[in-house]
Amino acid sequence: LLRITPRQAGAGLPGLSGAGTGKAAGSAPAPLSIPEEIERIRSGSHSAMPPAQRSAPSGFGGRTTMTVNNSTRYTLSVYFDGPVAKSLSIAPNASQTVELTAGAFYVAGRVDTVDVLPFYGEEKYDGSMQYIVTFYIGPQ
Repeated sequence: LLRITPRQAGAGLPGLSGAGTGKAAGSAPAPLSIPEEIERIRSGSHSAMPPAQRSAPSGFGGRTTMTVNNSTRYTLSVYFDGPVAKSLSIAPNASQTVELTAGAFYVAGRVDTVDVLPFYGEEKYDGSMQYIVTFYIGPQ
């Protein structure tokens, strides 16, 4: 389980203002790629991500799967970058399962509020396994 703690009052995520981006006022910035999103989170203030838990052999013909449970009241975005790059956007109190390739991954994510630190970690997933991780927000 990952406990995401509320950020101290008045603190904001770096890079969210859009200042110095070269974009005209009112224009939306281009979406970041998965590796760019992960690097943005890694290089700023973030919480460490605990390792995902192996739940069982996958039973899906050798595929590796990750189930992400979002037990928060916010939309959760999770990014995986390794042998394959994948991203998830998970509604509050919902879950999603994604198929990954076995190997080493950079993993990062955030909820859709600036009051909660994003998270970052590096993980290795074995082939033919099911993994599960649950995110919730706890007291600081």
